[in-house]
Amino acid sequence: MTRDVTLEHAYRATAYHVRLPAGELVLRVDEPAPRLDGWLAGEGVACWGVLTAWNPASKRLSVARNRPRQAALRHVLQEQGYRIFPGEHHSAGGDWPLEPTFFILSLPQNDALDLARRFGQNAFLWGERGGCPQLFWGV
Repeated sequence: MTRDVTLEHAYRATAYHVRLPAGELVLRVDEPAPRLDGWLAGEGVACWGVLTAWNPASKRLSVARNRPRQAALRHVLQEQGYRIFPGEHHSAGGDWPLEPTFFILSLPQNDALDLARRFGQNAFLWGERGGCPQLFWGV
């Protein structure tokens, strides 16, 4: 899929909720996340990613089709030894259903890209401690 301006705008306007032991955080593209940075420092983590397997290529699938996809992503992440935490994507306009997601500690950007492609995701959120969450295109 080629980059679509409308989709990019929607992804940038999305609120990425993550539930960490330190509490729930809301991440937004290009906005600093000082609470997250403090928690990551305490965990000794330098980078992270937010990925989902729901609705590949931004095409709505039923819950019955999305759940096994998300379970497969969880399995891959656990097999590779990543620490993961639950979350969900909230669209800015409320016109898209909540999408369960994973917040993944110490996920290198190249691995995030590989997983996004493997699970058919247009884009993913990735960041480094001290930086702002960034939107990256997967496919």
